[in-house]
Amino acid sequence: MTRPSSFRLRVLAKVVLGLFAVQAAPWAMAYNLGSVSAEGSGAPLPTQGPATQEAPTQASLTATEPQTIISQQYIENNINPAANYNDIAAIAPSVWNVSPNGAGNGDFPGLTMRSFQDGQYNVTFDGIPFYDGADFTHHVNSYFMAADTKDMVIDRGPGNAAMIGEATYGGSMLMHSKDPNGNQAVTGYVGYGSFNTKQIGVRYDTGMLQNYGDMSAFVSYKHMDSKGFLTNNPSSRDNVFMKMVKPLSGDSALIFVAMLNRARQHVSIGSLLSPNVPGGPAPNSVAQDGYNYGYSNNPLSQSYWGYNGDQFKSDFEYLGYQSRSGNWQVDNKAYTYSYRHDAILGNDANGAQAISSNTFSPTGVTTAIPGQYQLSHYRSVGDVIRFTRSYGLNDLKFGLWLDHQIHNSTGQNVNFLSYSLTGPGSAFNQAENSSTTTIQPYVEYVWHPSDKWAVTPGVKYNEFTRKYNDGVNNFMVDKSWGAALPSIDVHYYLNDQTAIYAQAAEGLLAPAWSVFTHNSTGQTAQQAANSISAQRTKNYQIGTTWKTPDITLAGDVYYITNSNFYNKFSPAPGFTEFQDLGAATFKGIEGEASYYIGHGFDVFANASVNDSAAPGGPVQNAPQNTAAAGVTYQMGPYYASLTTKKIGGRYSGYDINNNPIHFGSYSVTDLALAYNINQGTKVNVQLGNLFNRQEYIMSPGNTANNGNPLYYMIVGRNVNVMLTTSFW
Repeated sequence: MTRPSSFRLRVLAKVVLGLFAVQAAPWAMAYNLGSVSAEGSGAPLPTQGPATQEAPTQASLTATEPQTIISQQYIENNINPAANYNDIAAIAPSVWNVSPNGAGNGDFPGLTMRSFQDGQYNVTFDGIPFYDGADFTHHVNSYFMAADTKDMVIDRGPGNAAMIGEATYGGSMLMHSKDPNGNQAVTGYVGYGSFNTKQIGVRYDTGMLQNYGDMSAFVSYKHMDSKGFLTNNPSSRDNVFMKMVKPLSGDSALIFVAMLNRARQHVSIGSLLSPNVPGGPAPNSVAQDGYNYGYSNNPLSQSYWGYNGDQFKSDFEYLGYQSRSGNWQVDNKAYTYSYRHDAILGNDANGAQAISSNTFSPTGVTTAIPGQYQLSHYRSVGDVIRFTRSYGLNDLKFGLWLDHQIHNSTGQNVNFLSYSLTGPGSAFNQAENSSTTTIQPYVEYVWHPSDKWAVTPGVKYNEFTRKYNDGVNNFMVDKSWGAALPSIDVHYYLNDQTAIYAQAAEGLLAPAWSVFTHNSTGQTAQQAANSISAQRTKNYQIGTTWKTPDITLAGDVYYITNSNFYNKFSPAPGFTEFQDLGAATFKGIEGEASYYIGHGFDVFANASVNDSAAPGGPVQNAPQNTAAAGVTYQMGPYYASLTTKKIGGRYSGYDINNNPIHFGSYSVTDLALAYNINQGTKVNVQLGNLFNRQEYIMSPGNTANNGNPLYYMIVGRNVNVMLTTSFW
């Protein structure tokens, strides 16, 4: 498909602006804030339907596909304030999370959902998709912290037409920001925990400012500093977040959100399993240096922590307008976000070779410590606009998502022994400039034959254009992928407490740039891009939810086909490649339940059986099953929870002979305690990995020197104590 012309972009823009202008005049009437869903009809806000008392996860009675709602109460009592969204989502069925340096202590995107890895599912914040255009991943440590997250919806289906994003076929993780409080207050917290982890935070709420048209806002600052679970892998983070809500005349409001994040880390890709590896003993082996080996203290080694580090700078802002008048609703968000990553790394930091001579060293230098300086930066600018027109019981919904991202990255070879740039001619080994443009208009119609039925047919058009230029390797690409993606779902209330649903939808994911630049032997990148198709999927699922004030039961069955599945793997540290496994299938059964026993006690459980298959080899990092169970207690000033998460067997990484590595199942148990000293002061104690399970759970790559696999392990037993207090 040819790339969109500027004429087509102008036409789309005029249509949207015209619709906005035509309907602007009547929008001067009453409006209730929060009435417009941020994600559209496919993902209702998590306030609908009855709920059990204290269960960490809740199924939705109104959803048209499997959803798990993770409440603010669970996040505040069970999750470290510095944690990322992947740490929150870990409790949901079909979800597996790996945070190898501890919660919030690294940017490793170790989260899978229904066997799909980061870059193969969708993540949004207040309804806005965000991603790295190179491979659609999300840089979990560079944006939003648990302290500012109100709740999360783990939406495991593809969504209907209104669910926008690059990889919706793998499901969506929907984060929602906290709202300003109605009263003026200052809230602060201090914390200390394992790995010498120190945390402080403060939040100021303005309350309702009547002199400024009932505007309300809050701003928060958080700082975290930790040595990390892995040796010589310290990390620190500073994050500022603010949100402002300004009611306008009638039923409308402006919303402004801004976030600024700075993070630093030395996070190793993993440790070697055994000193007895081909090529000689490994100085950084687990047997010699310990279960949690990360980097060494030897400045004559590529594994020296001073030669391996990362600095991240990011921001995220949006200006939103929500309004409702008569039969019309509108939700518009104009946004921008950016990410910058400065890195230094040894070429084989975890390999068996400490000092080496290699091609990066000038002639005549007999010893060198080869490494790289790398810089990656991107910025996205876009807009999401949604309209709803009601016709009695029925709703016509339509909208548009536009996104444009500019991406630049460079790399330079360096000899750390002399701190000099190396290599013949230009020292650059990488100089890439690229841009991506996404256009996603959608329309759907919610038809209610009666108050029990909802039938929603819809279609979304997804067009993705990638322009790419690598000046070092002479790769140039200018290519578009696009398709109309129909969907239909049916929702039926058997009674006020029971609903059933069925859904079918198609999906599309354009190739990451590495698919054609790293797999284009014998042809140009443009030729490779022309010969590579986007991933096309078909999703089918049925499910049911039964919900009372004390009991929730939910279950679903899903079946997904992918006609052109690309499997992500890392053959060496710092490298990601994509293996075309051909037509892949994903199917499974999921369920979750909770029961409020009484006297403050609530029990919950969820489980999934997940099967993935492809003719070209096993799907990587795809657990065969997941399960979680636990009990919570809340009565008066006391809160307690005991939860266990089990992850089934899976393949992760490849051994020295290129055979996939199989890992067995494991489980981790966590304990959380909280006590409200008074109305504004609370003490939290979180104990992770209560029984100190220690085993290998995944392989993130291989050493460059001899191809030995690297491994991540379960983070050891850890404790975090937090004191929070508020002043009015």
